[in-house]
Amino acid sequence: MSLLWVLAKRMPEVEHVPLHEVLKNYRPTEANTWEGVRGVYEEDHPVMMQGLREDMREKGMLRPVDAFPHWSGGWGINNGHHRILAAEGAGLTHVPIRHWGSEKDIPRPKEHWDPEEREHYEPDGDDDEGQPRY
Repeated sequence: MSLLWVLAKRMPEVEHVPLHEVLKNYRPTEANTWEGVRGVYEEDHPVMMQGLREDMREKGMLRPVDAFPHWSGGWGINNGHHRILAAEGAGLTHVPIRHWGSEKDIPRPKEHWDPEEREHYEPDGDDDEGQPRY
């Protein structure tokens, strides 16, 4: 059994999700909001975005965007923000999304410890009290 076969069996199916639902319910991990992402791409890469919109008008969105459980709830998109925004500009109504995991897999944020309560290793011979244990 090849590794490629195993990976293909575990690959989630691609769903065509309404674009308005993605913009409303999926969180971009590159910025806090889709408007923030839009500002970055439209201001810093206007030629690329225009070319991508034109290509999507002609061919549609060819590659799915991967969505992962987001730590704050729901789904997050880690890669493909620009394609989601270009699909909106191209007038697409649905975009291909591959959901990895499920909402029960949503990671919880790490706890932040008070520096005074951190445990330390024994002194390491330096003048300080040792290395913090995180």
